[in-house]
Amino acid sequence: SNKTLWEYIELDDALHWLSTLGGAFSNLGEHNKDFARRAGDNAFKQLIVAQKFGDKTVIAKCWLFVAMSLMQQSQFYNSMRIVKKVFKFTKTEGMKNLAGTSKISTICRGIWARLTYEAKKHQSRYLLVPKESCCRYFWSYCYADVQNVDEAHTLLSS
Repeated sequence: SNKTLWEYIELDDALHWLSTLGGAFSNLGEHNKDFARRAGDNAFKQLIVAQKFGDKTVIAKCWLFVAMSLMQQSQFYNSMRIVKKVFKFTKTEGMKNLAGTSKISTICRGIWARLTYEAKKHQSRYLLVPKESCCRYFWSYCYADVQNVDEAHTLLSS
C-alpha cells in the first residue's frame, strides 16, 4: 500500500541520518569515551529502526557498530563476543546466501584485527576467554524487540 511505501521511505531516511550521526560520534569516540558511548547509543537506535525493516544484514551491521563502540570504550570482551557471534551468524542458513553477507564477514575480520590490536595495546586478557562463554545473549536478543536505548544497555549487561 501507499502508506507502507511511505513508512519504508521514512525508515530508510531515518537509518541514513542515524548512520551519518553514528559515524561522526564514532570518529570522535576514537579520542573520547563519552562520544564512543553516544555512538553505541546511536547504534542501538539504528538497531530499533533496522528491526522494523527486518533486514538481517542491516541488523548485523548495527551489532557491529555496537561492537566498535564497546571497543572504543575498552570493553574488549563484550566487543569480542559480538564480533564472533555476528561472524558465526553470517555462516548460518538464513544469512550465508544473502547479498550483503560477504561484506559483513569482511567487516567482522577488520573489526577483529583492530580489536586484537587495541586489546594487546591495553594489555587486555579479555580475548583469552574460552569460546563457550561467548555472547550467550546474542542469539536471543539479536532480533529482540528492543524499544529503547536503556533496554538495549540492559540486554548487553545481562
